[in-house]
Amino acid sequence: MDGMEEFTIEATKWALENVVVPGRSVLTLVGVMPWLNIPLYFKTAWLDVLKPPNVNEKGELGSDARNLKLQAVDELCRAYGVVAQKKVVMGHPSRLLAVEQITCLNATWVVLDRHQRKNSQFYAKKIPCNMVIMNDGGGADMIRGLPTISSGENTPVESPASVVPTPKVIISMEFDEILKERAHEYQDKKLRGSFLVEANALRDQAGRQEI
Repeated sequence: MDGMEEFTIEATKWALENVVVPGRSVLTLVGVMPWLNIPLYFKTAWLDVLKPPNVNEKGELGSDARNLKLQAVDELCRAYGVVAQKKVVMGHPSRLLAVEQITCLNATWVVLDRHQRKNSQFYAKKIPCNMVIMNDGGGADMIRGLPTISSGENTPVESPASVVPTPKVIISMEFDEILKERAHEYQDKKLRGSFLVEANALRDQAGRQEI
């Protein structure tokens, strides 16, 4: 996700509904942003979700906007039996940082927020796994992987990077003729060998009869 944009739960919700398998999947929220000065750093919307919640003297969560975002994410994940991991990475260029993080996580599915649409083709070339990007209607558009998106039962599939087609063996016409000639020679030798064996057997039989 773009760490400089307003955080939304659309991508998280889609992943939980369509991809994540409770007890078997790990959900990681990754925000990528450039290096910032300190004042701007603390105004970043993504940090609202990643920093620990504000707790009052009674040990209760406050009702500010930041805590409400944090609660929404945690409650959504809890409803699906998943604990989300959260991290922010900073640097430049941000696209390569995102690719590096996804690769290190060995992700099988990547769900990009809609702010990453301008970079979708770049990610499709660099990231070898199933990938969707959120659209303005709250749905997801496939970038690479399965040809269709279904909100029903999900069947585990192989990552496109792990599916290697069986190579074809192309034989030239000249080499094909050589193979045919050798096959004929082999058949001729085999026939001559059988004739010799039969002739020797007949000769031995005739010798025994003379004795």
